[in-house]
Amino acid sequence: MMDDSASPIVSVVVCTYNRKKILDDCLNSLTRQSCPDSKFEVLVVDNGSTDYTNLLVQSKYRQFQNIHYLHEPVIGLSQARNTGWRQARGQYVAFIDDDAQADMDWVESIIHCFESLSPRPGAIGGKTDAKWEEEPPKWLADSVELQRSLSIRDGGDVVMRCMPQDIWGVNCAYMKKLLEEMGGFDTRLGRVGNALFSSEEKLLNLKIAAAGYHLYYTPQMCVQHFIPKSRLTRWWFIKRQFFYGMSDTCMSKIGPVSALPHRPGKPFIQRMILCWPFPSRYAISAATLAGRIYGKWRYRKEGTYIT
Repeated sequence: MMDDSASPIVSVVVCTYNRKKILDDCLNSLTRQSCPDSKFEVLVVDNGSTDYTNLLVQSKYRQFQNIHYLHEPVIGLSQARNTGWRQARGQYVAFIDDDAQADMDWVESIIHCFESLSPRPGAIGGKTDAKWEEEPPKWLADSVELQRSLSIRDGGDVVMRCMPQDIWGVNCAYMKKLLEEMGGFDTRLGRVGNALFSSEEKLLNLKIAAAGYHLYYTPQMCVQHFIPKSRLTRWWFIKRQFFYGMSDTCMSKIGPVSALPHRPGKPFIQRMILCWPFPSRYAISAATLAGRIYGKWRYRKEGTYIT
């Protein structure tokens, strides 16, 4: 049961699906925050796990009064995130992936940014460092562009305004009132099971920016993102870009994205240059293009989206 006597400032939402081991590392990092427990809560949204995730949260972390377990049976990352923020009691809602670990001052930096920056942020994103399971191949280590597909980001050492596509779900925070106003994450986008659909954060950020709110990047809001060896293959990146192409097509059908303030996608030749270390750099751009074409074919009828 959640104690309503004193509402926290920040609600941290962690969505998880059958990843009990790495979820444990994530939650452990959230118990070591410099911010007092009374100022934040952690909502673990179990998205239909079958690996006894509930026992981990309700037994090992039972002593932490600010950690709460929620169950969302409908599979889908956007669905799980919406369940989390709707149950949140804080005025700010932060999201961290279950395979990421937060630095000790992560929550404190979120509060500081929302309450000190001017113009006041509608959403903020932070720095994401890689925690490799094994040494990455040279073609990946040398490419910032490819690392973005793994949600790795170092935007520099200063706080700055950023574009909607530069705030990612692995490490971000929103004013709760904006999540309510915008309807949260569109459930026609975002990962479902093992399908690598995306663009749900991008669409939400575009809506927030279009409504006149400001988006910021802050390096103090830092997490370590675990990268398993299964994602260090050429095939994973090709598959990831194919789903990205599909997702972007779907996003463009959902709303008037072209009228919203965002940086246009990189043209075919530019993407090949940026992905130069990739052994088959043509495959990256080709996969994205194939995803867009397939997406247009699959969603040619209005109202048919990712489900």
